[in-house]
Amino acid sequence: MSKEHKAIIVHYEPGSDGAADELNALLSDDWSIVSTAAMGGAGNDALPGAHFAALVILEREEKKTVGGFGSA
Repeated sequence: MSKEHKAIIVHYEPGSDGAADELNALLSDDWSIVSTAAMGGAGNDALPGAHFAALVILEREEKKTVGGFGSA
C-alpha cells in the first residue's frame, strides 16, 4: 500500500497554547512522525521570550475510498 507524506512547521511562542494543535490533530488522524528538524529560535525586544520552530515530516498509509467514502 502506498503512503502519503506531509511536512508541517510547528512554531512555539511563549503564552501560546496552540503550537501543537495541528500536529496533534494529524497524529489523531493516523499520521506518524517520520522525522523532525529544529529550525532555530529567536527572541528580542519585539518578540520577548524564546520562539522556536521545527520542521516535522509525517506519513500515513494512503486511505482507500469507495465512491467517495472511506473504507474501514
